[in-house]
Order: sequence, then C-alpha cells, then structure tokens
Amino acid sequence: MENVEGLDTYVVDVRAGMLKNKLIVWSAVALVLLSIAAAVFIALFYSSKAIDQIRIIDRQGYVYSSTIINTNEATELQMRAFLLNFCKRCYQFDKNNIEKNLNCALAMGDETVSGYIEMHQQPNDIYHAVKGLGRVATVNDTEILDNLQLLNNSFSLLFTQELNGATTQLYSVMITGNIIFITPDSVDNPNGFCIVNYTETYQQK
Repeated sequence: MENVEGLDTYVVDVRAGMLKNKLIVWSAVALVLLSIAAAVFIALFYSSKAIDQIRIIDRQGYVYSSTIINTNEATELQMRAFLLNFCKRCYQFDKNNIEKNLNCALAMGDETVSGYIEMHQQPNDIYHAVKGLGRVATVNDTEILDNLQLLNNSFSLLFTQELNGATTQLYSVMITGNIIFITPDSVDNPNGFCIVNYTETYQQK
C-alpha cells in the first residue's frame, strides 16, 4: 500500500510539474508577443514622425513639405515645379542669360513651344528688346504657382511679365497645354516631362 500511495503522489507531482511548465511556456510566448507588438508600435510611431518631416526636393531645387504624400500628389508637385521652371526659362531673362534660358525652354517642350519662341524672335518683339536694348524680363514665382491650374496632365496659367528698362512695360501672358511623360534625355530637361499642345496669348497691358 505504501508503494501505491507513493506512486500516486509521484503521478500527481508530475502532472503539477507539467502544468507549471505549460504556464511558464505560455507566459514566455505572451511576453514575446507583447515585445513584438511594442516594437512594431515604436517603429510605426517613429516612421510616421519621419514621414511627417519628409521634404520633396525637385531637380531645380524647389522644396515642398509633405505629410504622407501619395504618388499622384508627388507627381502633381513635380509638374508644378516643372511648369514654374519653364515659365522662368521662357519668360524671365536678361541679355546675359536669354540664350541659355530659351535653350532650356526649348528642351522642355515640343514644336508647339518652339513655334512661339521662334515667333518672339521677330524684330521689335520682346527678345529683341532684351538682346538689343538691354531690357530685363521678369515674372513672379508666387503669382505663377497661385494661378496655375493643373488637372491631370492639362494646365492653364495667366500671369504677368514685366519688361524693365528706361520704362516698365507689363504683359499679360496666358498659356495652356498638356504635359506628357518622356524618357529624360537632356541635361536641360531631366524631369521626364514634356509640354505639348502649347498655346500662348500675349498682350501688353
């Protein structure tokens, strides 16, 4: 009887030990899961803070702040910067940089852009006033970005060009067109954008 009772006590002790081991194992598993959850939470928290501090810098050096920006929004910002740069190349210059700026503008569009640039090469037109008379053409960045209407790949923009010299002349410039994606193949246009179907209405105020 003593042996049987001792055996019963031994069996009970084994079962209690197995139960204790299971509790230890499940506690360890729970601790690991909690540690993983905490690590994921910390990673998401700091990554979201990092995303909030993202700055988009385009190839022309314009900086845009971004809070969780998606691909479409990023593309639109790049297009807006591209069009601002185009306007500054095509409509802002002096006699020292006019050739460089116009070459850049030509690289940013198709033949519809080059057609209007060629038109302004005529005597008594604005390019002659800058090259021959030393006048300076300027545009306002803020006005361009505020007035720029961009829908998908179509744009329209009304802005003012100043022609400064002995006197100041103001011109109202209305441009429209589309932007298409191309393979970047020029140092003057590294963005992968190209202006097509370009129109311009140009008149003195």
